[in-house]
Amino acid sequence: MSGLEPMGLFWSMEQEPGQSKGLRYWKRDVTEPVLVTLNVFKGHYSWDELYSKTMQPLVSTVIRRWYKAPDVKREQIRVGNIRGTLFLPPGKGPFLGVIDMFGSAGGLMEFRASLLASRGFACLALAYFGYEDLQKTLKDLNMDYFQEAVDWFMSHPSVIKDGIGVVSVSKGAEICQLLAVNCTKIHAAVLISGPPCCTALPIINNGKEVPTVIGDFFKFKWTDEGLIMRDAYNVNEYAKVPKIEIWKSNAKILNIVADDDQCAESSVLASHVDAYPEHLKCNIETVVYHDAGHLIEPPYSPFCKASYNKLIGKYCVSWCRAPYRATYNPNQSDCHLTIYMPNQSDYHLTIFKPNWSDCHLTIYKPNQSEYHLTIYKTNQTATS
Repeated sequence: MSGLEPMGLFWSMEQEPGQSKGLRYWKRDVTEPVLVTLNVFKGHYSWDELYSKTMQPLVSTVIRRWYKAPDVKREQIRVGNIRGTLFLPPGKGPFLGVIDMFGSAGGLMEFRASLLASRGFACLALAYFGYEDLQKTLKDLNMDYFQEAVDWFMSHPSVIKDGIGVVSVSKGAEICQLLAVNCTKIHAAVLISGPPCCTALPIINNGKEVPTVIGDFFKFKWTDEGLIMRDAYNVNEYAKVPKIEIWKSNAKILNIVADDDQCAESSVLASHVDAYPEHLKCNIETVVYHDAGHLIEPPYSPFCKASYNKLIGKYCVSWCRAPYRATYNPNQSDCHLTIYMPNQSDYHLTIFKPNWSDCHLTIYKPNQSEYHLTIYKTNQTATS
């Protein structure tokens, strides 16, 4: 990309050298700020040089970034079977209510709910497995639990009674769809990387197992980055199972899809609208983020291309293809590029640039797919 990116210092952050792979950046304790240290050095240095004890910055400062506004109330919820955290904006209320659910990562994640509450929503971060005394795995999830959570949340004096919304990701989006079909109290739902059917492990709804896409495990791809499940959950696999009848719900749906999702084909994730009768298609909007992966986090979050996942066990799951990066030395007559390609040897190229005229390249990998690069001079910088 080009131009100014005021938040680029934050969303472009990467893991430190030597850290274990498969780490996902997310704030566990939202009552404390994220501390970001900015150092300015003279000249340009490698990662190893920057982490040398002898390196001293010219100037240094610490930026505090908050997920939860100071006047937002946070309350742990242990009511009946419900486990989660309630965030309430300042003021008397009542407020628009939102339930926030994540996917197969499990546990309790509060960072998105705290952001929503900081912007005026009463938000319940709802855990449903792998937390406190809840079930340890995704096996045999029961929709009764989620209905109980909706009923309790709707009865809260700080929540507007007309209806609530749900923000959900991945497995949470499957649950969200079932909940919207069964519960007229759900008036709005955001599905992030959510398939139109249940996948991998069945969910119990009204005492019965919901038809589930198991996937073709022989099409799993194990790479150095992590497990790629995209081909295992393709159009043909999803065609074997009826879609969740989300069009029968009262909810307005925002379906967010990443076209580089490595967990399922993006065309499948964008297909909810196909099941809608023509006169109801106005109730669903599909937004596709190009070059994004399965994990679509809140704005300006650091990019995560692969991370550990409880559903898979000890392995990492690849959420998107690794980005291709190019480096060069602008101080030499020749332009030296190193192109990093996933699961391939590094490609080292030397390109002569007469008078800095544009240079167009076609690079072939062993499988004959192509990568096109354009190199040009703009204040001694290059793009790829």
